[in-house]
Amino acid sequence: MKRILVPVDFSEYSRYAINFAVQLATKTGSEIHLLHVIEAPTAQSFTTMGMVYVDDMDEVYFAELRKVVKAKLESFAGGESSKDVVVIPKVYIGKPYENISEHIASHSADLIVMGTKGSSGLKELLVGSNTEKVVRFSKCPVIAIPVPLDLNKLSNIVFAMNMMDDEGRVIEAIRDFQNLTETHLSLLWVNTLHIIENEQKVKNEMEITGKKYGLTDFSVHVVKSVSAESGIMNYAEKSGADLIAMATHSRHGIAHIFSGSLAEDIVNHAEKAVWTCTLRT
Repeated sequence: MKRILVPVDFSEYSRYAINFAVQLATKTGSEIHLLHVIEAPTAQSFTTMGMVYVDDMDEVYFAELRKVVKAKLESFAGGESSKDVVVIPKVYIGKPYENISEHIASHSADLIVMGTKGSSGLKELLVGSNTEKVVRFSKCPVIAIPVPLDLNKLSNIVFAMNMMDDEGRVIEAIRDFQNLTETHLSLLWVNTLHIIENEQKVKNEMEITGKKYGLTDFSVHVVKSVSAESGIMNYAEKSGADLIAMATHSRHGIAHIFSGSLAEDIVNHAEKAVWTCTLRT
């Protein structure tokens, strides 16, 4: 792991993300990119030729604002714990998700750590949070953190499996994270009202899959629940898991609206940190 990206909005949730990223970077020697996006005004003036008109004073204003925000980022990341970590502040003016995506692509981030407070109701249905969008489309793993998370106290990760052939990439990624954090990995399958598999058969398949991908410190579990979401969150709570891990399908457009995403639902509603990785390459 060489580069960790942490989007920052200066909230307490951002602080949770930075603190965990610093712990990871200290252990791995990674550099941290702190990213803040100043949202550009939505109202724009156009010339008669249809070109955007930008006042010189606006350019001066945004240039000064960049300096102020960059200094605030440096201060926000300061402290004794981060003194041996390379922290690079980045300030953009634009749209949060678009700038985050561009930065991920251009700087080859290995991991994204984001603070999140989730979303609910109509906002969740129609808009979604920036964290949710990053979870959906990011090519590298994402950790969404709604509460303080201490790397040194991680002991158990619940990995909710889908038991599909395309899950190998995600299993390899969670294996690497498990080895880095030196935690136990609980492989979980949820039988629901609509998807019911033989418990012993699923356990055997999870054992075989775990060994196939080189997992060592792991166990297999099958639970019953009215939905996959409630089954995962209830098991994580009862087992005292520190983090929930799962794959996301990265669905786009209409497909996403109609099918939704279990990973995004978990990120929105879980009171624990959630690690996700897309099945897409």
